Amino acid sequence: MASNEIPTEADRVLSTWTIYRDPLDYPGKWVLRRWDVLRGELRPHGQACVCYSLDHARAGVPEGLVCIPRAEADDPAVFETWI
Repeated sequence: MASNEIPTEADRVLSTWTIYRDPLDYPGKWVLRRWDVLRGELRPHGQACVCYSLDHARAGVPEGLVCIPRAEADDPAVFETWI
């Protein structure tokens, strides 16, 4: 985007990737899901990857992101989030 262009709504989206261990919808699996944050609201994205190991799930995380460990208040299936 050129410096004189006004940012659009799409330019203000932060995508995060969360790895889940044994979620209710995929018992016994690892799942990588993308979430978009827009104007402070967390929105599920259509992308999800069902994985068979933590390494497989981490391989789907885009390069250059930082891992945030799960918070105590997170759903128990949340393993970690990448921003």
